[in-house]
Amino acid sequence: MILLSLFLFAVQTSHAIAPPEFLSPDKKLDAVESIYTSKMISLLNNWPPKKKFVLDSKTGPVGIRCISTPGNNTYVGIEQWMEIKAPLSVVKSILDDFSNYKNLFSGFDDVKVISRDPNLHQLILYWEQHIPILPNISYEMAYLFGALGKNRYYYRYQLHEGRSIKFSDGIIVIETTPQNTTMYTEYDFFDANWGALSLSTDRIWKESVEGIFLSDIAIKLKAENPKLSYDDIRTESKKVLEKFPVEPAIRARSPW
Repeated sequence: MILLSLFLFAVQTSHAIAPPEFLSPDKKLDAVESIYTSKMISLLNNWPPKKKFVLDSKTGPVGIRCISTPGNNTYVGIEQWMEIKAPLSVVKSILDDFSNYKNLFSGFDDVKVISRDPNLHQLILYWEQHIPILPNISYEMAYLFGALGKNRYYYRYQLHEGRSIKFSDGIIVIETTPQNTTMYTEYDFFDANWGALSLSTDRIWKESVEGIFLSDIAIKLKAENPKLSYDDIRTESKKVLEKFPVEPAIRARSPW
């Protein structure tokens, strides 16, 4: 139950509402702070990072770097980047489309805004995840969103409330490239009360990284192939994962 919860939790934390205008990303959220909260804020305040994000055809359409936390093997950290061959406005519209989240990503019975302050550009989203046989899992995420400049938007999110989840921090930045495509960069860090699965860290990492990889591919496919059905997007995403497994990135994980 906990493994499935965090597998799909990893998917859902990859997405938020697109920002309408500038707002400083260092505003304090009504959320659970972790050792990575300040790191996410610092990244946004100093964007773009000095690191150059390079895509390799041998490793697939999504670049992945797995980040470990010294002293805690179950704290999952993932840096991701991809080029989406669609304008920024198209990617933005997909991230805005809450009504179709449960179609684009599997496993959710409900996704809804339960609190929003349009003047401060922040909100809290309720997520209800369906798990066969077992009771549904629900949790809430706090979001802050805004612009980092012309044709560059950010999304910052933290855990607001969740029973099995202890910490979650992440950011997404989407920005226009000179080729009028969209560069998509994401960071996710989360830990949970894994129970007996704490003894199976390889499985925790594999399920979590695969979940986020699938969600990234789904966004890319939807943006680049708007006529694809949601069923086809989910099917094609799994095919991409089969072609480009995430295990090499997991084995190469290292601290921040």
